[in-house]
Order: sequence, then C-alpha cells, then structure tokens
Amino acid sequence: MHIKNKIVIGTAQFGLNYGITNYKGKPSNLEIKKIFKFCKKNKLIHFDTANAYGSSEKILGNQFKENYKVKFYTKLPVKLNKNISFKSMEKIVFRSLKTLNKNSIECLSFHRMDHLLKNKNKWLDFLNNLRNNKIIKKFGVSIQNEKEFFNFLDIPSLDYIQLPYNLIDPRWDYLLDKHKSKLNSKTLHMRSIFLQGLLLTGEKKFWRRTNYKKYNRVLNWLEDLSTNYNCNKIDLCLRYIMAKENLFDGFIFGINSFKEIKEIKNRLLCLEPFTKNDIKKIQYLRPKISSKLYNPIYWNK
Repeated sequence: MHIKNKIVIGTAQFGLNYGITNYKGKPSNLEIKKIFKFCKKNKLIHFDTANAYGSSEKILGNQFKENYKVKFYTKLPVKLNKNISFKSMEKIVFRSLKTLNKNSIECLSFHRMDHLLKNKNKWLDFLNNLRNNKIIKKFGVSIQNEKEFFNFLDIPSLDYIQLPYNLIDPRWDYLLDKHKSKLNSKTLHMRSIFLQGLLLTGEKKFWRRTNYKKYNRVLNWLEDLSTNYNCNKIDLCLRYIMAKENLFDGFIFGINSFKEIKEIKNRLLCLEPFTKNDIKKIQYLRPKISSKLYNPIYWNK
C-alpha cells in the first residue's frame, strides 16, 4: 500500500484554534468544503477526530453520509470522571456516532493511558462489548511516552495505538524495532509529524513558546539538514517518516487548509524516503533534546 493511502486527516483544527504556529484559527466553512472535496476526489478516507475537538465530529458527520466508505477514529472524553457510569459512557459513545452520522466507527480510543489504567478491567469489558456488537471495529489508546508504550504492550486486547513521531523525537525507533513482532497485529498511527508546524518554521517567536532555551541549536541543525539534503523542511520531515512506512498503518496530518492537504499528498507521491544510511546519519548528528521540546504539554499555550 502506498503511503498516500495511509494519510489520516487530523481534524482538531476544524473545531479548535489548535497548533503552536496556527495564527489563523479554524478554517472557514468554504475552506473545509474544499478540503473534503479534495479528500473525496483522491479517496482519502481516514479521519482522526474526538468529541473534545469542538465541532469536529459534527463537521465530519455533515460531510459524509452513512453509505460513504470513510473510516473515523474518535476518542473518549479528555476528562473522565472516575465515578462515571458505563451506561453514561455508552450514551456519550452513541452520541458521537449520531454526530458522525455513522452506525459504527473504525476505532475508539483513550486520550490518555492513565484513563484506562484507573479501571482497566471494567473499561476493557465495556470496549469489548462495543466491539462484539460491531459498534466499533477496534479500540486503543493515544500515548505520550515510553512507559505508556509498555503499558500498551501489556494489554493484548488493545489493537490500536497512536504515538508522536517526528524528525527530532529520539524515543521510538529502538522500541518500535525491538517490539516489531508484537506490533504486527496492531494498528499503529503516528501523529506530530510536523510538531504542530514547529518543525517547518524558523520564526523564533514560536520556538520560544516551547520554553526550550536551546532551540537555536535545533534550528541550526534543521537548517544544516536542509542544506545537506538539498530539500526544504517539509520534505525533510516527510522523507524521514516515509522511511517507517512499512511499520505504520496511518500518518496523521493536522490540516488547516486545502493547500496543505494538496501539498502533502502531492509531495508524498513524488518524494523518496531517506535511506537507512541517511536515517542513521541524521540520528547520529541530531542534537540531544529535552522532552520539553517535543512534548507540547510543557509549552506555553
């Protein structure tokens, strides 16, 4: 399967003013219609959403009717009251289905691993029941760090995992290669490919908002890479993640405009991934970076 067919449209921007470099806010209704028209024409059928993403689910439901073959990946609420009943939770899930204009969805996930672990057995029973009744095809979790990765591996019934992966994040390559056999039966999506657009900009005002004082070192390294490989920053990021195409099932791109999705799709069709030797060289020369840079939880909002 070509990587173009693994594009997952991230829709947080449709309902929220999302992204550290996003100064335009949410796309207009006209822009969203252009995005969906392009997706339909190019058979881009995977969409990542959540009821926490403002009106994102509603926008998707309005664009795609039940008979349209589209795959939605949505999430349970960000804030889960420990005393919430599963009957109430079921109502929330069916409300999302109704909003999405679907009788069933591809995947339902936790925003955070600790939500699942607080009441693991009951949550797994709840999700298995939804899957057995064909309300959801898969269920899983969005993870933030290595500890949560191992938590995921320790729960065999989870069949979907979403993790941050990009040019400056050193955490995952060893773990993904080491546990490749365990991941073969799972659906694996990567997000944060451009790190909310940060990796594409040289504007220091955005980098300062990360609270990472040594950002100049990273910026200089990115500029050197662009020069050495004779390509711009978007191509650097794409060629890097394309080298992992065989391991990942989906590549989530947060989209703000028609121009963005068109550019990403076209570049994925014409670019060549970095070779194994290129990847080794990039990782060897990559400066040591604190997790405070590649984890948005530490940034100024």
